Amino acid sequence: MTQGRVEHASSFENSGSWLTDVSYSYRVENDFYSGQFQLKSRSEEKASRDVARWKDQNIGVRYSAKKPDISVVRMEDQSGLHPGEFLGH
Repeated sequence: MTQGRVEHASSFENSGSWLTDVSYSYRVENDFYSGQFQLKSRSEEKASRDVARWKDQNIGVRYSAKKPDISVVRMEDQSGLHPGEFLGH
């Protein structure tokens, strides 16, 4: 796992749900990579809070040792970023 940084976050409505796109970058050795993930919200207000909470944050990024361009951001790894939000409920 390595540290990454959220470069951009934005939300939009799609078929009655609000989605937040989060784009991030991370570095492995001397190479930079990027990835993205999406959060689903029930309201515009929650989506707006998600954007504000994730934007410009440092995050934990897991990546493949054999193919470092393959990555995943696990919510469980971000518990220090948003205490209490990822309790598995």
